[in-house]
Amino acid sequence: MPSEFKIGTANNIYDFLPLDTLLNTSEGVDPDWSFQPYSTSVRLANGILRGNGFPVAVWRWNGLSLTHRQVLRDLIGTDLSAAMYIRTATNEIDIYGDLVFQAYSCIMNWTDQDEDIQADSDLGVVITFTHLVEVVE
Repeated sequence: MPSEFKIGTANNIYDFLPLDTLLNTSEGVDPDWSFQPYSTSVRLANGILRGNGFPVAVWRWNGLSLTHRQVLRDLIGTDLSAAMYIRTATNEIDIYGDLVFQAYSCIMNWTDQDEDIQADSDLGVVITFTHLVEVVE
């Protein structure tokens, strides 16, 4: 089954590529992921906590081949971030007990920290997607 995690450079769901197709592999390449519905929160005077800001998604791989890493890195180009479209898991579950995936326009951010590259693998690829805005699939 193709990956449900997808990425694309155009706002056209038919141009979104599943990660396994983009990376040209039949191996399981789905990331460990997290999803925050708000980028920040604030406690109001009445004690209520309110979420503010755009959602944030993070994709992590504990070991990714340097070839696969480069495919993902090339999406951004020479900068550390670029406008992108993704389809990612959210924290929601549907009536069948399956994760709910949603498409977003976003900013794809490459890490600005050291990368642990050993034995032809990057042992800690972390891509953060900020400024998520839901798009219609």
